[in-house]
Amino acid sequence: MEKQNFTSFADFEIRTIGFDHPDLLLKLFDSTEVNFYALTFLDVAFCIFETDHLQNVISELSVFENISLARNDLAFEKFVRSRSLTDDLERIVGNYQVCYIRPITGGDMIVIFSDCNFTLG
Repeated sequence: MEKQNFTSFADFEIRTIGFDHPDLLLKLFDSTEVNFYALTFLDVAFCIFETDHLQNVISELSVFENISLARNDLAFEKFVRSRSLTDDLERIVGNYQVCYIRPITGGDMIVIFSDCNFTLG
């Protein structure tokens, strides 16, 4: 499996980003169900998220099995090059997955992690 797209997160709003080293919590709000979902990324090796919007809405959330497979994705690679992240990614050693979030509004987000948990609420 090269890439998993989680279209069920489309139109969700990123409401909270929390850090508890080395983990990252991402709370997503689904306005259609009026509910929150939590993604906890464990053992985070790298994270970048830049935005100048008050509302950050997801267009697509993709998970790749490793950095090499993520680099084959055109949108991911374009973002990496636009932010000059190539050297940062090449320094990451280990068995990590990659989450890439493309926005409708707001900024792109990359999280490189070992494992992930998903909870409602």
